Amino acid sequence: MSMQHVLTDLEVSQADLARVAALSRAAVNRLVKTGEWPKRRTSEVRQRVSQYLRSRGAKPLQLRALFSQEKPRSSTNRPGAFQQHNRQSNPWRNPCYYEIRR
Repeated sequence: MSMQHVLTDLEVSQADLARVAALSRAAVNRLVKTGEWPKRRTSEVRQRVSQYLRSRGAKPLQLRALFSQEKPRSSTNRPGAFQQHNRQSNPWRNPCYYEIRR
C-alpha cells in the first residue's frame, strides 16, 4: 500500500501532512510519490507522520506497509548521477581532447 492510497483513504491532504511533519510541500510530495524520506530529522519526521496518521484513523497494518516500503536516499538514486559520470569520462565530450587534436 502506497502513501498516496493511505492519504486518500484517510482523507488527508499533502498540505496537512506537510504542516504536521514540519516539512515543505515539495518534500512531502517526494515522500508520497517516491517513498524517499528526508535526509535530515528522518526519525522525527517518521514519528510525527505515524502519530498524525494514527490520530486520523490509520490501522497498524497500513503504517507497517508505509514504513516497510521506504527507499533509502543516496546520491546514486538521483536521476542523471550515473550519466553525469559517464559524460565526464567520455573522451569525445572532453574539451581537452579537441584542443589536443587540433
